[in-house]
Amino acid sequence: MPVSRRVFYLLGLILFFGSCYEKKEGCLEVLASNFDLEADINCCENENDCCCEYPVLTLSLKQQYGTGNLSTTQTYLTNHDQPFQLEKINFFISDVRLTDGMNTYTVDDSLLVLAKDGKSSFEPDDITLVGSNLFSIRLGTFSRPGTYTRLEFTVGLTEPERSADRDQFDSEHPFAQDDLRDTINNQWLIYDVSWIPDTLTGDVTHLRLPADTSIPVSLPIDVSKDPGDNITIPIAIDYSQWFAEIDITADDQETISQKILAGLAASFTIL
Repeated sequence: MPVSRRVFYLLGLILFFGSCYEKKEGCLEVLASNFDLEADINCCENENDCCCEYPVLTLSLKQQYGTGNLSTTQTYLTNHDQPFQLEKINFFISDVRLTDGMNTYTVDDSLLVLAKDGKSSFEPDDITLVGSNLFSIRLGTFSRPGTYTRLEFTVGLTEPERSADRDQFDSEHPFAQDDLRDTINNQWLIYDVSWIPDTLTGDVTHLRLPADTSIPVSLPIDVSKDPGDNITIPIAIDYSQWFAEIDITADDQETISQKILAGLAASFTIL
């Protein structure tokens, strides 16, 4: 076959097979969980129809009292050998941050908050209502890779969320729920505990504290995250740190509240 015809033939084959190649659509965002190196077409050119999925930050919880798992049917003893039972525990976690030793980073998700003074701001959307029967908290999207040495968060609420009107939030948001809201005084609570301080009568009473105070928690971690990886941090909550120092017969409600607050930060540990 003459050279000219051979070249023409090869060019024809290249054009034929090239025309048969179908370009692949996929996620071209390297920080996404489903980043597709082989994709040719960005599936997120329209931000309202994007196929990219981003990694999330999750806390897995081990809820315990002392060395055993927390149980609502178990009778516990204070350090004064006074028996009591716990029926329900709810509290807020917010203002979650990971630090690499120099800088701190929050979840990527944001929430528009309108404060009572009329000022609006975008805040990290990481507020979670923690219950005694909850064992995993999906805090939100966290796409930044890195090595992190501390987990920091707040038990309770900080401003401007603390003074926010609940009516501005979606019905699925923790702020739209009544679990941690004093509807009579129209204020958020840092915690709401249903307990039985007298196991002879079995009467259930509430321990509540308005969210005008908050408890910072800082825990050492050793977590490395590659692009696209989720982060799951295992945490134990030991409620004996909350209740063991209470003297049921002698302490008034203010003293009980202060003792719970005093033990809050120490009740969290990294597993």
